[in-house]
Amino acid sequence: MTLVKSLTTNMDAYNLYLKSSHFWKKWTPLDIRKSLEYLEQAIQLDENFAQAYSALSGCYVYLGAFGQMPSTIAYPKSKEYAQKALHLDYSLPESHLSLAMVNFFNWNWDDAYKSFVKTLELNPNNADAHQYFAYYMLAIGNTKKAVAESEKALEIDPLSLRINTSVAETYAHCGMLEMAKQQFLKTLELDPNFRAALNGLGWTLYFLGEIDEAIDRLKQAQDSLGDPLKSNAALAFIYARLGMKEELNKCLEKLSQREKNEKNVSFLFDYALIHLGLRDYDKTFEYLNRTFEQKIGGLVFIRGRYWKELHDDPRFKDLVVKMGLPYD
Repeated sequence: MTLVKSLTTNMDAYNLYLKSSHFWKKWTPLDIRKSLEYLEQAIQLDENFAQAYSALSGCYVYLGAFGQMPSTIAYPKSKEYAQKALHLDYSLPESHLSLAMVNFFNWNWDDAYKSFVKTLELNPNNADAHQYFAYYMLAIGNTKKAVAESEKALEIDPLSLRINTSVAETYAHCGMLEMAKQQFLKTLELDPNFRAALNGLGWTLYFLGEIDEAIDRLKQAQDSLGDPLKSNAALAFIYARLGMKEELNKCLEKLSQREKNEKNVSFLFDYALIHLGLRDYDKTFEYLNRTFEQKIGGLVFIRGRYWKELHDDPRFKDLVVKMGLPYD
């Protein structure tokens, strides 16, 4: 990797890049938007700052995949910035990784695989590449390889909150629930308020049958955002399963209010989860198919533990095949 081309001699641009990295690591939609703003300022100061373009690509992938921005806007932007970074410095591993992620969430599986492999050829110790390659392996159903890649990422960067959480999520998607629980708890030792870990732990505890603790952790995840309207889908799922109609209706009211307040954010995946909680499978598949149309990122993990009860439904096979994923 050529540092002269990838980084910048403009210290103001570099400091903006560092600020963006700080917010990126927090891994919430609000923080990713802050990260994006700093990066846009950085490339205004240095239009040849390849690392900043690569990071911008990652921000747009996140926003599109998590339904925070229409994928028709986010993914083309992400691809544009990844290609710009590659044009400036083809040897930059992060740019190939950005392109891998764009292809991954666009369900261009072969192209994504090639870019992941290229990233790791350029830098075998790129922890993020191993982390995201684990997600790719989860999507195609190679759970053994997914676990190995995820654990490799943690070996390289043992203090990363995102990667610690990713390992736990990988265990959970593979049905290794007790290991997932312990890994989420280890992550929360690093930061007791890391929302992704709290949310993942809540789901894992639910599937382990530790319902009260699951609800407590999900409420803690919600509190960490400082906005009671957010992070209600998982709670609504559990309330639906428990027949707690009053609490479920409160969650649905909050979700409805968010829809009014955040016009460009997709809540289709939230509604799919809630109808799954209600065991209304017709509505669940209706929302999942609408999620497919918008290419919301969570759908790539449809083969995982959370959706297991759908796996014998013929509509599940139709959806997986439609995404271009192997079905067996």
